[in-house]
Amino acid sequence: MFYPKDMLKLMVYVYFNGIRSSCKLAKQAKINREVIWLINWITT
Repeated sequence: MFYPKDMLKLMVYVYFNGIRSSCKLAKQAKINREVIWLINWITT
């Protein structure tokens, strides 16, 4: 589940990086460290 704040960050990232496919976005959310950090999935 995403918080609205995290979804907004993700939408801004997608817009600026030209990702148009939800499939590509899902892949990026799993493997791209920038996206993972952006939506707070990294724990210390």
